[in-house]
Amino acid sequence: MKISALGSRTKWAIVGAAVSVVAVLLITSYLYFFARFIGLEEEQSLADNDAIARGIAAFIQAREEGHLNTLRAYAGRFAFRQAVKRKDRAQALIHLRQLRDAFPDLDRPFLTDPAGVIWAIYPEAPESLGRSFADRDWYQGVSREWRPYMSEVYAQFRDRALAVALAVPIRDPDDKVIGIIVSPQRLEVVRRWLLSIEIPEGDVYVVDRRGQFVFHRTRTGPDRLSDYVRSPAVERLLRGEEGVAQLENRVDREVRLTAYRRIPSLGWGVVVHRSKNLVLQRTRALIAVSGVAGLLFTVAIGGVGVVALRSRRRAMAALVERNRSTEELRRANAFLDSVLENIPNMIFVKDARELRFVRFNRAGEELLGYPREALMGKNDYDFFPKDEADFFTGRDRDVLRGRKLAEIPEEPIHTAHKGTRFLRTKKIPILDKEDRPQYLLGISEDITERKEAEEALRRATKDAEEANRAKSEFLSRMSHELRTPLNAILGFAQLLELEAQGPADRESVEQILKGGRHLLGLINEVLDIARIEAGQLPLSPEPVRVGDAVQCVLDLARPLATGRGIEFLTAGAALHAQHVWADAQRLQQVLLNLVSNGIKYNREGGKLTVACDAAHEGRLRISVTDTGAGFPPAFRERLFQPFDRLDAEQRGVEGTGLGLVLSKRLVEAMGGTIGVESVLGEGSTFWVEFPQVESPVERLERVASEAVSLPVSTEQTGTLLYVEDNLSNLRLVERTIALRPGVKLIPAMQGRLGLDLARQHRPDLILLDVHLPDISGEQVLRELRADPELGRTPVVVLSADATPGQVQRLLAAGARAYLTKPLDVRRLLTLLDETLPARGPSDG
Repeated sequence: MKISALGSRTKWAIVGAAVSVVAVLLITSYLYFFARFIGLEEEQSLADNDAIARGIAAFIQAREEGHLNTLRAYAGRFAFRQAVKRKDRAQALIHLRQLRDAFPDLDRPFLTDPAGVIWAIYPEAPESLGRSFADRDWYQGVSREWRPYMSEVYAQFRDRALAVALAVPIRDPDDKVIGIIVSPQRLEVVRRWLLSIEIPEGDVYVVDRRGQFVFHRTRTGPDRLSDYVRSPAVERLLRGEEGVAQLENRVDREVRLTAYRRIPSLGWGVVVHRSKNLVLQRTRALIAVSGVAGLLFTVAIGGVGVVALRSRRRAMAALVERNRSTEELRRANAFLDSVLENIPNMIFVKDARELRFVRFNRAGEELLGYPREALMGKNDYDFFPKDEADFFTGRDRDVLRGRKLAEIPEEPIHTAHKGTRFLRTKKIPILDKEDRPQYLLGISEDITERKEAEEALRRATKDAEEANRAKSEFLSRMSHELRTPLNAILGFAQLLELEAQGPADRESVEQILKGGRHLLGLINEVLDIARIEAGQLPLSPEPVRVGDAVQCVLDLARPLATGRGIEFLTAGAALHAQHVWADAQRLQQVLLNLVSNGIKYNREGGKLTVACDAAHEGRLRISVTDTGAGFPPAFRERLFQPFDRLDAEQRGVEGTGLGLVLSKRLVEAMGGTIGVESVLGEGSTFWVEFPQVESPVERLERVASEAVSLPVSTEQTGTLLYVEDNLSNLRLVERTIALRPGVKLIPAMQGRLGLDLARQHRPDLILLDVHLPDISGEQVLRELRADPELGRTPVVVLSADATPGQVQRLLAAGARAYLTKPLDVRRLLTLLDETLPARGPSDG
């Protein structure tokens, strides 16, 4: 009995040990397969996220590239470039309006000069004109290499709405940058694109080059922009990395399976993420249930259960894998369908063998006017005329044979309900592993409205140009027809004035002269306005000293002020030494008009103050304030209308009603702004603003301090005649000539005076400005070349007008060289050394 009991206990011990061993093996296997399943699920989820991120990045890039291509097309138009070069706001607004109408997703497209100062915006916003955006990211980005640039997210200054801006440089035919077209796009637009994309158990967000949100489903508003800047995925994107990873979001305190992809052309990044817990929740539950059930069953049936458990595990794994694959396939298809159906361009897929349609999206149905059921399995010959079908089929075969993407910029297509439309199409061959074509993918954008808008713009531009030519021709003839009789009227009236016997005769003659001169001034102002509108008014912008311009104007207007007892005052004396970028003659013309108005509309014995103050963003404001009656706010809009004198004729104030109109056009043509403030019963203040610039003398001193030394030479001798009406430029040349002590400088501030001094002193070299107050520099050059005694005197043109046509014309007219402002001091000194005679051995 003892032996039997011992044997029984031994048998059960062996069985128990065997069961324990089996149990340990099963638990170990369970833990191994559990970890393996989890790892496979994570890898598959990361791969899915990466595919989704790539798709969304491609979708965003395609939309924004279409936006960029449109701006590039506008920037390359000849008529548009001409309007930008002339800063013709009226013509520029036509182009901006066409752009906005064709692409309503754009916010307010605007134009700036190369320095970032806005001068045209549509819809119009007068408060924006003259503002400098040089500190904005979009300007700093586009001006860095003068290439298109998508900005970081910013708040618009009008309503603080969040937006991004695409900036494209505008170049003239010589590849010189003449302006920038900027197209803001509110983040609401990007949100509409992406909001319909749903990612099961996850989401997507897009960040800019600083990590700020371009799109997030729930985190919106300026205070949430930077929530994820320090999240691991965003930090990797900002370092230029791409990939997939299991990352912890420190903001939401959640571990996520994350894919992150860059969009290099925009500087953006796309992040697709899913919660690790949610993704693995079903897998963990299934494996846990199967493991517990298998373990219990194994303990119950012992060794036989091992085989059953293994079979059950294999069946469960196969079931889980099949369910997971089916679910992932369903998700991938649902996502692909969502993307394709929400893309606004027509997308189609054809089989490579017979070129029959196998896939179509909603935009394709709407464009062609056929339901997709009627399109599937058909080819081009079932819907289009034979010549169109032959064209489409031929291009498709070329793409499949070439095995590379092809772009068709424009192709007509007949539709069932919209007639003929024009498409821009990209065709892409889809190849198998053996590099054999299987399908043809097509993406077509309807450009009909854009083409019609371009054609309408072309016709409108042509009509405007013809109207401008007709107007210019009419004004030219009118000027000739009016000036001819006026010449006789004013000439004989002056003779009568000399021969007038009594006060009555003299008064009559004075009235004739007064009326004739008034009419002559009216003709000149009308012609100036017409030339500005036609872009034919010559301007020579350069640094102009404010104090010199103001003093010259006050000296001219002083007799008129004295007659009415008006006292002149000036303010901001320290700023009078500053310089602005303007045409000196035209700036004086504008200031003289404002000062004259301030005298005419002032009260007897009143005061008139000319002040100079620093304005915003590197600009100077010159203001003219009178102590007259002022005007009500309702008159403000009429101030700059032609021939509207605000009932001044009832107060006996003379004028044409064109002075302020001409002043406004001149100021804007020089890149400035003009405005007015008035208080009824107290007076009015008219002001102009221009960019502040460094004075030529300061520039010379800076160049001298930066250089090791400017070359001083006592070898050159001779006489230099400088014909220039800008005092700052005269001072600059005087300082430069001081480095050549043997050279004598003779200044002349008018063209006629320069000719007289040249005949009197016979200079060895003449420096000549182009824009002079009496006659043009070109006329001075031609008279010098026609003079037998001065014909061989070298003439160097020194001007701010550096247009190629101007330079070539003056060089052909006989100029030795053409120097542009700002002046290159070293080049001028080199030119003096090469042109002026050297001191002989016996000199000195």
